[in-house]
Amino acid sequence: MPLSPLQTRNADALRNFVAGREQLRSYLTSGNGDSLKMARESFNEATKFDPRFQLAVFYRSVVASELRDADAAIQGFEELLKASTDFRAEVLLQLAYAHIKRYRDDDYFKAEQFLTDGRRAAKDHGQKELVVMADALKVFLYSVMGGRLSNRSSRLGYLEQAVRLGEGLLIDQTEFENGIPTEARFEVLNGLGIAYTRKGEKMPASRQEFWTTAEARLKEALDLRPTSVRAMQNMGLLQGMQGFEALHDGKSDQAGVFFQQARDRYRESLDLNPNDQYPHYRMSQLSAVAGDWEEARRYFASGQKQNGAVKPEEWSKLQAAIDRHDASGIDWL
Repeated sequence: MPLSPLQTRNADALRNFVAGREQLRSYLTSGNGDSLKMARESFNEATKFDPRFQLAVFYRSVVASELRDADAAIQGFEELLKASTDFRAEVLLQLAYAHIKRYRDDDYFKAEQFLTDGRRAAKDHGQKELVVMADALKVFLYSVMGGRLSNRSSRLGYLEQAVRLGEGLLIDQTEFENGIPTEARFEVLNGLGIAYTRKGEKMPASRQEFWTTAEARLKEALDLRPTSVRAMQNMGLLQGMQGFEALHDGKSDQAGVFFQQARDRYRESLDLNPNDQYPHYRMSQLSAVAGDWEEARRYFASGQKQNGAVKPEEWSKLQAAIDRHDASGIDWL
């Protein structure tokens, strides 16, 4: 987060900005999505009173990204770059994150370039914590690319990059005596959790070893940020994979345990922050697998009301499964 001085003389803009900062802090501490919505309203008001108030535009865009409104977030960050903002490195890193959350190939490569540019800007200004945050976000980026990139033959290479970079950051004590800062450490652990989950998916011979490591890394991430819905959902992704693996092996009782654990994780994330279609989509899938078609429809409907990046064809496939009362074609990708 930028530490630049306040840049407005409008008292109403400043009042709303301060309120937004407090609401955003409350969200980061509690994970409560209502605080996030209130923060967005406050930052919106601040920028209405003073459209040139750059810190308010920055935080408004950060909140938009958290609320899965990537388009609005990207627009705000791009406006700041055009205005030659004093906190360019922070803007570039947040712009990269917003592009990642679109989950599209061209956005991944844009995010990679923004992270490179942001790292350079941070290094030029001696901002060590932002340098390591740029690297931490690359761990997250490469883990996502390793699971979702359209070019499947390139996925494993990105997972290997995520693991090498992430594990290296965890042991590197060059700049920070007590390890990398907490925010960056969380991003590394969360990214590694995803990377090991996906490596286990792709490499059956070492699957259990990778999944055990994935679980350990995600638990570490949750120890740092117990209310992080991102880490909760990634744990749910892992547990869902374990459930489908057990089901494939004819271990229906074990599969049921994993599926219930996944449901608990996604439900926990929704209780904190329902403003993302992804956990609704996963809960609908898990309800379908359990044969609870009423609940599957309910989560399907609630998910359709939220912003997010679940592809239309994925929604259509789930809709067809619900209509047929047939979960055999559910993809846990």
